[in-house]
Amino acid sequence: MNNKIVLFTARHGLLDGFIARTAEKVPTYFFHPDVRAPVVVGKAEQITVTSKTFGLASLFTWLKLETLTPSYVKHFNEKVRGKNIDTIITLDFFRFLFVQALLYKKRHPDVKLFVYSETQRWPRNIVSCLGMWFFWQFFKMNIMHINKIFVFTEQGRIFFENRLGGKVPIVLIPAPIDIDRFFPDSDKVFMRSGIFRLVMNARFTEYKNHKDLFDALYIVKQKGIKFQLTLIGRGGHLKGNLLKYAEELGLSEDIKYIEAMPYEKMRDLYISQDILVLPSYNEAIGMVVPEAMACGIPTITSDTVGSNTYVKDGETGLVFKTGDAEDLAKSLIKMANNIVLNKFSLEARNETERHFALGLIGKKFLKEIEIV
Repeated sequence: MNNKIVLFTARHGLLDGFIARTAEKVPTYFFHPDVRAPVVVGKAEQITVTSKTFGLASLFTWLKLETLTPSYVKHFNEKVRGKNIDTIITLDFFRFLFVQALLYKKRHPDVKLFVYSETQRWPRNIVSCLGMWFFWQFFKMNIMHINKIFVFTEQGRIFFENRLGGKVPIVLIPAPIDIDRFFPDSDKVFMRSGIFRLVMNARFTEYKNHKDLFDALYIVKQKGIKFQLTLIGRGGHLKGNLLKYAEELGLSEDIKYIEAMPYEKMRDLYISQDILVLPSYNEAIGMVVPEAMACGIPTITSDTVGSNTYVKDGETGLVFKTGDAEDLAKSLIKMANNIVLNKFSLEARNETERHFALGLIGKKFLKEIEIV
């Protein structure tokens, strides 16, 4: 009988499927802050925690840094005392919480410690890069205490293998897709009324590269292709600049801005579109891509987004060179075709079913942490 007791030190959208699946097999806990209402993740039990960032959150906001803020959980040991935790899964190494989990492991040598990481390259910003470097030194000094590193993307696997030289197993396990929540519209008609409908779901910040998409659509418009771009805002400071830039290019009437919507309504949005576009530079993952694919919506992505783990270039979607608006325009023009869209739609859905469904990925994860 499996008597393991598992702790996830973060409740995160990328981990929720794993948390729920683990909780079906063994007692499972997850940390969640007390500043929001309790959340339900399957049968897992929430441990309410209070976190500190030592002023870094305010500093990063002031510097307009798009980066995760290292957080420290108050009274870590008290929160887990008496729960007999023997397996810890912590998210990434550049957090104070990782340090706390590792120190707990040192005091309890029989505990297994797994690190799940979104990291795939060093940040461009010098402040973020310097902070990550200090955590990396601590990480490498204590690598012998880590049982495995899980990564979400192929780029992540390469990042760690090149720098750790086989000192710890690196396992690629992409975030799973709930194909029962995200599924195609059986009556879907692409290019309805001759209009090419695109959606981009991203924060209004520099690295999302909205302007590259605008530049590419300017070229598309010169080719006589009618389109409608829907931009879903999720915060960020550049919306005003984008509105002005769209006006300068003569695209204002072709772009619709809508507010972020509940997760439960995202499927309805996806199936109303013809393609999803993600032109970001160094997007850690971008779960909107496999979600759209599961809905039978083809994707166009830049070659530095982690979600290309899910994409077969030329079969389920198209991948263009990051920052190259002309290359993006070529992909858009190719995709603005009913035959191409229908072919890619079928393959995108099949790909998620065959390789990235929650049942398949969840089973692999449980095997790697020795639950089954």
